[in-house]
Amino acid sequence: MIVRVFRPTIHPGKEQEFEAFLADTAIPLVSRQAGLVAQHVGRPRDPSSREYLYVTVWDDVESIRAFAGERWQEAVITPDEEHLLEDSWIGHYEALPTARRDGRLARSRSSGAS
Repeated sequence: MIVRVFRPTIHPGKEQEFEAFLADTAIPLVSRQAGLVAQHVGRPRDPSSREYLYVTVWDDVESIRAFAGERWQEAVITPDEEHLLEDSWIGHYEALPTARRDGRLARSRSSGAS
């Protein structure tokens, strides 16, 4: 599995407009994509920060590529959101095994174990 982390910094005063864009456009669009495992969006808790977090988890790189195209390592920024962004960063990570609630080690799907 691949974890895709997008960290946009929003122009001052555009936070509500950005959150509306997320709710009305971005989240529904990503939700429809094949290979999406999970998505989580966070707003900054620090009132002086305007950096949001959008984390998506995908089955594999091919799933991301089907959504984002050949330049899948870059952020997908629509014209409707471009004016809201002051800056952005994106990164991709291979999911590692994590501990389950019962304390046992869970393996990522790509490892072949469960």
